[in-house]
Amino acid sequence: MILKNLTTYSLRALAVAACALPLAAQVQTCDAQPPGIKSFVIEHAVDVTAILSTNTPNIPDAVVGQIFSGQKEVRSRIEFDSTTNLLVNHLFLVNPGAPVPTAASTNFLAIRFSYLTVEVDKVYTSCRPRPSVSIAGVIVDGYPIFGNPQGAPYYFSFGYTTDPTPVIRDVVSDSVGLGLLYAAKAPGTLVFPSIGAVVKGGPTITTKSPVIVLDGSASTGSSLSYAQVGGDLQYTWTTPSWGIGLITPYQNQTLALIGGGPGQYTVTLNVRNGLGETSSSTVTIIYQP
Repeated sequence: MILKNLTTYSLRALAVAACALPLAAQVQTCDAQPPGIKSFVIEHAVDVTAILSTNTPNIPDAVVGQIFSGQKEVRSRIEFDSTTNLLVNHLFLVNPGAPVPTAASTNFLAIRFSYLTVEVDKVYTSCRPRPSVSIAGVIVDGYPIFGNPQGAPYYFSFGYTTDPTPVIRDVVSDSVGLGLLYAAKAPGTLVFPSIGAVVKGGPTITTKSPVIVLDGSASTGSSLSYAQVGGDLQYTWTTPSWGIGLITPYQNQTLALIGGGPGQYTVTLNVRNGLGETSSSTVTIIYQP
């Protein structure tokens, strides 16, 4: 099996293909950065000739035969669970045209021919320039398609829309030093935290004024989506810093009055919903008059 080399030309082609997507019809921008993500499941078809790597692949002959004869097609199913802090990427075969995603009741451990298990170090969420999630970690177990993957850094990222059923797009799996895989779009499910404290403009706010409004109105209190804000949340603003006072510390917005002169000040927003769940977000205010 011949895989495309990771060259400047192939990367340019990848960028052009991504830019050609009808993003204007698919993408909306969220207003506030999600506080994290609880879990997700994403599945997409894999064209093995589009895997970018200069390494020689090691795939069982029986699998290669079924792929290139057209008997089977390859799927990648990526699962993340914040309770275990593990991301697992399964590669398995299905009949051509099989439904996507594959039924959740499937025993993926039994049918996969390759996999990666990643211990996640960091999860990044962003609204800029469009909604996205990015995960960084280290591979702790996996099948050696391009050699033993254990210990290799791993990055996984995707964009998504804020529709009730999100459209997941621009999916990138990067096993650093081994290979890279891109998918333009993929079905899946995203579960965001049921509650999350969000301070608009955080985590660092720079101001020339000694008076600044801190806004926590984008904090989430529902399990539906981070975009569904408000609800029966209780707000508490606190600060350990000397030289700054907080007016209306029990509302979704507070007025911060800086009297200690230029410098850095820390303020924390704590939110609590009707179920007793809590979340906090800390911002650093840099006062430079």
